[in-house]
Amino acid sequence: MKIKICFIIPSLRAGGAERVMSFIAENIDSDRFTSQLLVIESEENKSYEIVQIPVIFLNKTRVRDGILQIISFIHKNNIEIVVSAISHVNSVMAFVSILFPKVKFVGRETIVKSAMAKVRKNSPKPSILSRLIVKVQASKLDAIICQSEDMRYDLKENYGYPAEKLVVLNNPITSNFRLKIKKNNNFQDFIVSLCMYGDTCHHPYIFFR
Repeated sequence: MKIKICFIIPSLRAGGAERVMSFIAENIDSDRFTSQLLVIESEENKSYEIVQIPVIFLNKTRVRDGILQIISFIHKNNIEIVVSAISHVNSVMAFVSILFPKVKFVGRETIVKSAMAKVRKNSPKPSILSRLIVKVQASKLDAIICQSEDMRYDLKENYGYPAEKLVVLNNPITSNFRLKIKKNNNFQDFIVSLCMYGDTCHHPYIFFR
């Protein structure tokens, strides 16, 4: 029997998270999985076609408005694994997971949370609700996919996510990817030094030509 897996994303707009998730949903091993893609928004907002797997549009503008439909879909289709992306969707699915103790719920993070907090210097401190949501994500999701080691480190050290739940999976490259032909321009070389966590630098240099 194939494993029934459902991928949940906010939309099929031209966003990085949406493109990666839909690509994985279409290309996951079809010998082992029966894959479906659940999209919160309307089909009218899509920027590209998904043809290899079923796509279900909930036609909602907000994730919370589609919670009952999501719960119904998981139940009626006997879904065994749910994979969601983007923090607010992951938060909703963490709460939904309480209703489905036998279903595995996986969340895919798209940002380094502490780095984003530094960018938003004028943002107020996290509310009690925000801290509760992070705690629920960390405890109720069965696994959290990180795009990089920096993201894994951040979730573990700064937000208390269990190390055993954090998995690093770098973004995929599609089969039609082609390297740009290097032009013989007189560009100078630049080295940018990055330090995300005080004195701890996991990837300290990025080289540009």
